[in-house]
Amino acid sequence: MMDEQKIWIKGNGESWDSIRPDTTTNNELRRESLQVQRAAEVYGGSFFQAIGRALCVADIENTQKIKDTWHTEWQKYLYMAQQIDRVLIGD
Repeated sequence: MMDEQKIWIKGNGESWDSIRPDTTTNNELRRESLQVQRAAEVYGGSFFQAIGRALCVADIENTQKIKDTWHTEWQKYLYMAQQIDRVLIGD
């Protein structure tokens, strides 16, 4: 039986050592992704609403591609979500 920390495998059998489901970086990306998704779906135009829906089903690699491709918009929606959280939850 394999141990708890599994290495994801690309389709060609090579391991993705840099992409592990339990790393801090990936957890941070997932957290940001949920925040961006929420803000984009509520406040974005039709294109970014669709991006928000895509984030719901994207794996970690595709989430990173979305973040890298639309970095400015990612930061905008992340900031919006963080400000909403501050108002609703408090500092």
